[in-house]
Amino acid sequence: MALFAPGADESAFYLAVYEFAPLPVRLNPPSVSPGWLAAVYGAGRPPGWTAVRELPGGVLMQAPPGASGEPPR
Repeated sequence: MALFAPGADESAFYLAVYEFAPLPVRLNPPSVSPGWLAAVYGAGRPPGWTAVRELPGGVLMQAPPGASGEPPR
């Protein structure tokens, strides 16, 4: 699970690790591996990604199949 959240700190990271265990979590990674989901908060939405579910203040998204996803801008 990739977590993209402007201004997120270690406490947000540790909460995501706890909530999504046993899935691995990365905070604001430079790219997303194929098959990973991303919790995207803020205004940026990666083009070509699929919205899986709306979240309070964000959206759960999946990168296009077989492609390394670019992070939101």
